[in-house]
Amino acid sequence: MKQVCCRHPRASRGIGAILEILIVAALILGGWYMYVSMNKGVAQTQKDLDKIGTVTPGQGLADATAPHSLPGQAIRRAEGMECQSNLRQLRMMIQTSTAEKGSPPVSITDIPDSIRIRTCPIGKCDYAYNSATGEIHCPYLGHEKY
Repeated sequence: MKQVCCRHPRASRGIGAILEILIVAALILGGWYMYVSMNKGVAQTQKDLDKIGTVTPGQGLADATAPHSLPGQAIRRAEGMECQSNLRQLRMMIQTSTAEKGSPPVSITDIPDSIRIRTCPIGKCDYAYNSATGEIHCPYLGHEKY
């Protein structure tokens, strides 16, 4: 007959219980590290804003507000891709309008169906449009090359 030293069901698990505890501890430490790194970026941003004063839309603080965590950087890159996509669509609309009328539109508001993509998703500022040349770009700091 087999002797049972303890009636607790987890007492005989041995190494499995230790691994379970280590995995839970790793998850808790990982979550704590992400929380600390994300709050570090917020604190630096607030210090930078206090130094500079108020920030108007389009002026931006791309370097100061850049997130330090990996998920924050991925979100930032995705928002940059959205800005690039908006500008690409607006440039195609401007080319189509120029081909139809012979000259670029006077303003972005003259382009039909451009209401949802007229502003930068990060800086929340309107795109800069030159009606003489038909060129459009994002004035937000860090998006100059878009």
